[in-house]
Amino acid sequence: MVLNGLPSSGTWTITRSPGNVTYTGTGTSYTVTGLPAATSYTFTVTNSNSCVSPSSASVVINAQPSPPTLGGNIPLCLDFTTNVTPNSGGTWSSSNTAIATITNAGLVTGVSAGSVTLTYTRTSDGCSNAMTFSVTNCPYTLGNRVWVEADNDGIFEMASGDFPLDGVKVNLYLDNGNGELDASDGAAIATQWTHSGGYYLFKNLNRGNYIVQVDPANFNAGGILENFSTTTGNDPAPDPDNNIDNDDNGKTVSGFGVASSAITLGGPEPNNDEDGLLGNTTLDFGFYCSATLSYVALVSNNNQDKVNKYNGQNGTYINDLVTTGSGGLSRPYGMAYGPNGDLFVSSSFGDAILRYNGQTGAFISTFVSAGSGGLDEARGLTFGPDGNLYVNSYNTDQVKRYNGTTGAFIDNFVLSTTGLNGPHTSLLFSSDGFLYVASLDNDKVMKFEGSTGALVASYDFSIFSELSGAISDQEQWSSVRTEIYMWVHEPTIFIKLL
Repeated sequence: MVLNGLPSSGTWTITRSPGNVTYTGTGTSYTVTGLPAATSYTFTVTNSNSCVSPSSASVVINAQPSPPTLGGNIPLCLDFTTNVTPNSGGTWSSSNTAIATITNAGLVTGVSAGSVTLTYTRTSDGCSNAMTFSVTNCPYTLGNRVWVEADNDGIFEMASGDFPLDGVKVNLYLDNGNGELDASDGAAIATQWTHSGGYYLFKNLNRGNYIVQVDPANFNAGGILENFSTTTGNDPAPDPDNNIDNDDNGKTVSGFGVASSAITLGGPEPNNDEDGLLGNTTLDFGFYCSATLSYVALVSNNNQDKVNKYNGQNGTYINDLVTTGSGGLSRPYGMAYGPNGDLFVSSSFGDAILRYNGQTGAFISTFVSAGSGGLDEARGLTFGPDGNLYVNSYNTDQVKRYNGTTGAFIDNFVLSTTGLNGPHTSLLFSSDGFLYVASLDNDKVMKFEGSTGALVASYDFSIFSELSGAISDQEQWSSVRTEIYMWVHEPTIFIKLL
C-alpha cells in the first residue's frame, strides 16, 4: 500500500494502528508492505517538528485472487480446448490470441504452438493474477486395415467370410489441397505393410490433409492383390472423414491404383476407434475377386521338419507344402508370408530363417543366415509395420530385427534386460502399434513399444484370454508347438489363426 502527501522536508514517522507499528523516513510517499489481508488499518504522521496529523481514513487490505488452476487436456494441443479456473466473478485475457484465446468462463482454445500469459482480473476489486500457458503441436496417427471381401458389400464382416490381409504395401501422401491423389501431391511421405490382422498405422503426423494409397505393385503378376479390385458394394466410396470404421474408403484412381480421398487430421479425432483423440483409425480398404477362392491351412510340423498343408474347410490332409528338411529346415516353429508372397519359416535348430515359394513350397534361399546377429533357436516371426522381419530368439531372450528385403541383421529390437524369458512362437503387432510377445519361461505376455522395443507392461497368461480370442488357457497360448496359418489361394493371401 502506498501512502502519499507526506512532509516534503525533514524526517517523518508513520504510526500504524492496530499494532502501533512505526515507519520513519523522508520524501512525499512511502510504500507499506507485509500487511495481512482482510484487516482495517489507520495511519498518523508525525513531522520533524513533532506535529501529529489526524488519523487517516480506514483502509482495508484485500486478498489477491487465488492463482488460476488448469483442468482438461494438458498439454493443450492445437484446435483443442481446456478449462482454467476461476470461471466466474471476473474477466480473462490472453497476451497473444494468435496462440490461445480464452473466454471469461475460462475456456481456452489452442490456435498455434507457443506460450502465452493468461490473466484473470476480479471484478469486485480489480485485483488480478496470471499464469503461463503452453500450446503444443501434438502428433497424430492415421490407419486401419485392408481386407478381402467375400460378398463385395464394402463392409468388413468376419461373420460374412471377410478376411484381413497382411503383407499389403500402403503409402501415405500429403494432399495438395484438391482432395484426390494426383501427380501434384509429389512422392509418398511414408510407407507401411499391413500386419497382424491387416492393420497399418502411420504415426507422428502433423495436422493436415492426407491420402492413403494401396501401392500399385500389390496388383502386379504374383503380387498379393493380383486379380483383385476394390469393392463396389458401398460405392461411391465413403468420405474417410465420416469417421466410420470397417467401411471401404478406397476407389480406383487413374494412374495411381487404389486410394482414398483426403482425410483431415486436426482437433479432436473420433473417440470411438480405440486410439484416443489424437488418432483416426477408420480408413479402410476392401478388395474382391470374382474367381472362386479356395482355402488351405498350413502347420509347421516341428518333429518332422516340414510344413503340412490341409484343406481349410474340413481339415483333410493335402500334401507337404515344404518337404522334410528342404533347404536345411530343422525344427520349424513360426511362419509368416512376406509382402512378396513368399513363405518365411523359422528353422529353430538351424538358428536361421528360410524362404520358400508361397504357392509351391519350393526352397528359394536362406533369408536370415545361421546365427545372424546372435540368433539362437529362432521361434516366432512376423513382418512389422515398417516392413522389417522380427524374430523371437528363444535362447537369448530377445526379439531381433532384420531387413525385410535382404534379411540383414539390423538390431536387437527387444532386449533380454526387459525381463523377456524364452520368447516362443507368438509375437504380434497390434493395431495401435504395440508389439506383444509370448514369454514362455515366465508365463507372461509382454507388451513393448512398437517403434522402440521399450517395455510397456507384462501380463500373466491368466488375464490374457480375452485379448487372445480363441486362446483360453495358458497351455494353449504358451506351449503350443505348431503355428496354423490360413491363406486364400489364387492369388496367395494368408491369415494367421491363433
